[in-house]
Formats: sequence, structure tokens, C-alpha cells
Amino acid sequence: MNKNWEMHVSTVFVFWALFFVMCTYAHFKTFYLFINAYIIPLCLFHLGIVIPNAYGMLSNFKWDKSSSFHMWLEYASWYVVLSVACIGVGVGLSMKNKKIIVVSDGIRFKITQTFNKLYLDGIGLLIASVIFLIMALISLGNLFAYSRADFFHGVGDTRGLGLFMMCLPSAAIVLMIGACSRKEKIFAATISLITFAVFLLSGYRSAALFPALVGVIIWVKVKNKIPLVVSLSAILFVLFIIPVIGMLRSVGPYNEMNTQHFKKSIQKANIENSFIELGSTIGVLAHTLRLVPAVDDYRYGITYVKSFRDSIPNIMPEMNKSYRKESSNRAMLDHKVIGKMAVPSDWITYRIAPDKYHKGEGVGFSAIGEPYLNFGIVGVVIFFLSIGYCLGRLDDSYLLDKPNLLLFLCAMFWFLIRTVRNDFSNFIKPAIFIFIIVVIWRFTACALLKNLKNNKLVKIK
Repeated sequence: MNKNWEMHVSTVFVFWALFFVMCTYAHFKTFYLFINAYIIPLCLFHLGIVIPNAYGMLSNFKWDKSSSFHMWLEYASWYVVLSVACIGVGVGLSMKNKKIIVVSDGIRFKITQTFNKLYLDGIGLLIASVIFLIMALISLGNLFAYSRADFFHGVGDTRGLGLFMMCLPSAAIVLMIGACSRKEKIFAATISLITFAVFLLSGYRSAALFPALVGVIIWVKVKNKIPLVVSLSAILFVLFIIPVIGMLRSVGPYNEMNTQHFKKSIQKANIENSFIELGSTIGVLAHTLRLVPAVDDYRYGITYVKSFRDSIPNIMPEMNKSYRKESSNRAMLDHKVIGKMAVPSDWITYRIAPDKYHKGEGVGFSAIGEPYLNFGIVGVVIFFLSIGYCLGRLDDSYLLDKPNLLLFLCAMFWFLIRTVRNDFSNFIKPAIFIFIIVVIWRFTACALLKNLKNNKLVKIK
């Protein structure tokens, strides 16, 4: 094992990052890219400790270099470098000569139609969010009487709450991008601010920060520029607020929080803690490399198959049986069951933090770990080449004449970013749910508009 591996990894990554940024900026003429929205969280969660520690920026953190596990952290870090390198190659393969688009009156009319359709879809998602919130209140009662952890410990039927958390951030982005008139903009901005504050203060940081990141990028691509000073200030705010919210999570029920808890959290928080907290995903990846295939076999795509299978909505009044409980019960009879678990986050939690597993909690997972868990290093290379190519093509697309693609990016892309520290089901399931909701809403809205037109014609006659 190389004693200076952190510095070597960091140096290689920094040179790659500088080269990548220069090349993508030369082609796209902006830093606000979907590919950057994916790479930045991926690297923060996997190298958030490694790089600052290599340059002596973490005074409150030290690796246990005497542990045999330290070797797996080195391997995991090089896997991160391999992943971003594959992303870079994928983006390079996706690049094509950009077409010059002349905005004529016809195109302006089409753009207006795109925004109008988008805003209408946002209204549909907002209505769905309200319906799901009502479902959650009926099932669980006063949501403020629970802590965030309680929702993972089987307090009741949480499907309404889960769907509400999927829909509302998407609705906020869609409304904000689609708004055209002054009233629409005020309404969309109000919904967006409330959504951001509610999810951030309730401890669901990814449901607040990832949609905000995607919203900013789409805003720049289709509407206006954002000053660099504003963006840098927002990044500093995020790095500061992450440990603050992390401390508030442990307070207890939401209705017990007060200003004293906020003051204590702010006093104890610092940016260094943000990097330590975010960067801990490297440990999950390291454990995955350690366990597979030495202890548990490759899954050969079964985790992705289960992601699609579990995305089928459960419209029955009863909740589905817990996959964790079923696996635990079967493991009592057959110890090989755990090694075949199709939910990566459940599997790794059982292996490295069994206490959390039995409480219904988890340690998350890794976007790099899942393709490795399924197909080894070949899976990692193919997956990230594909990610780079697809996101590169999205960044090359002119979105204003593609309302369905724009809707996908506004409503569903933030779920993909969330998978950098989770498994792929965290993208597939909510994306399919959002798609179903939008389809139902469009049919409903069309039917309502037809009825209104028919009623007007009858009155005129």
C-alpha cells in the first residue's frame, strides 16, 4: 500500500478536473451543466475526506492507517478516479458541432407554448403533492409529533409522505421554470421557497439541495444568467448548513425544536464537518470492494431488475411486506440469503451496521458501488461511460423546443443526482411515479378544457 496514496489520488483528480472543466467550458460556453451537477455531488460524497485530508485541511480527522481496511479506502479512491475518467470519455464521445439557432417569431411562439405546458404540468404536480400530504396526515396524524428517524422505524403507512416528498420538489422546479407572467413568477417563487425551507429544516437535505441545484442549472440554460458571486455564496451556504441540519436531526420530534437548538447547531457547525460528513460514502464503497466477490457474489444486474420491479405503484390499501424483514427471516434459515440481497443499501447496512439495519435505518450506498456490485470493474466502466455520454447529449440539447425533455429534467433529473450516495432505485421508482402522475394529469386537464369549451359553445348558442 502506498503511504502517500491520498496525495497521489488528489493530484490526479485535480489535474483531471482542471482539464475537464476547460474542455467542457470551451464546448458548452458555461459552467452550468447537467454533467457538472452529477460530478460535483459524486466527488463530494466520495472524495470529500480524501482530498481535503491530503492537503492538511481537516484538523479534526485522521485515518486509522494501522487498520487493514485502510487499503480498501485507497482502492475505493482510485475507483472514483476511474469513474470520473470514464465520465469524461463519455462526455467527449457525446460532443457534436453546435448548431446556431436563430430565434424567429415561430420559435418564440413555440417557446411560449413550452413554458405554458410546463407550468400547467407544475400545477398538476402541486395538486398531487397536496393530495399525498392529506393522505399522510390521515395515516400518521400530526407529522410534527415525529422525528425524522421515526419515519424509518415503522410508525405507520408512510406512502403518502413518501409520494409527497417526491412530488413537491419536482413541482417547485417545474413551476419556477415554466412561470412567465408576474403572478405566475410570484406564485412559483413562493412555492419554491416554502419547499426549500420545509425540506431543509426537516432534515431532508437532499430533497432541498439537489432540486435547487438542478433548478439553477435549468434556469441558466433556458432563461437568465446567475452571477458567479451568487453561485459561490450559495455553495458556501450549503457547506455551512449541512452540519447544522445534521445536528438538528438528532433533536427529536419536530415540535420540540426551538431557537436554542438552532443556536447550538450553528455554533457547533463548521465547513470542515461538512466535508467529513459528505465524504464518508468512500467507506461504503471501500466495504463493497472488500466484500465482493471475497464474501458475497456479484449480483449480475439483479439490483437494477429489482429497481424496475419495485417501481410498480402499490395502489392496494395495505403496504407491501418489508423486504428487510423477509430477508432477515429467511437469513435465519439460510445464511447465504444476505449475500444475495437485491437492495444494495440494505445489504451493505446489514454487513457493516447490523444495529441500524434492524432499526430500519441505513448507511446509504454508492453510485460507483452498485455497478461494481453487479458486474465488477467492467460494470463501473460501462455505467459511467453511459452516464457521461447521456448527460453530455443533454447538455448539447436545445431544450426550449422540447417540452417533454424539459419536463423530465425539471421533474426527474434531481432523483438521478440523489443516486450518487444511494442505489439506482432512488431514481427509477420516483421517476416512474412522476411520469404516471403527469400522464394522469394531462388526460384530466385535457378533459376539463374540453368540457369548458363545450360549455361555452352551448351558452353562445
